[in-house]
Amino acid sequence: MPIDVARTKPILFSMTTIYLNDWETAKTGGMSPEKNIRGGNMLVVKAKIKDYATGYNVAGDFADALNEKAVQIIKDAVKRADANGRRTVMAKDL
Repeated sequence: MPIDVARTKPILFSMTTIYLNDWETAKTGGMSPEKNIRGGNMLVVKAKIKDYATGYNVAGDFADALNEKAVQIIKDAVKRADANGRRTVMAKDL
């Protein structure tokens, strides 16, 4: 399907302009938040893990596993907030 350039917003990536029909698609990279997280955007900072695990080696897959747990904790907290009729996730949802 051809892109209607008059109705799109341009995005410049290193001297190449890409037109997207939906500005939200540009902000999320065309993925849902879950896919965006699993697609490379980590919640967990690998360097910070090493700061807390001083004196220990950290396996390469540890950050990915920790990130998956963090994502699941957030999903569970969102479900609890929703079940309680709230749109705000709070510490008590953990």
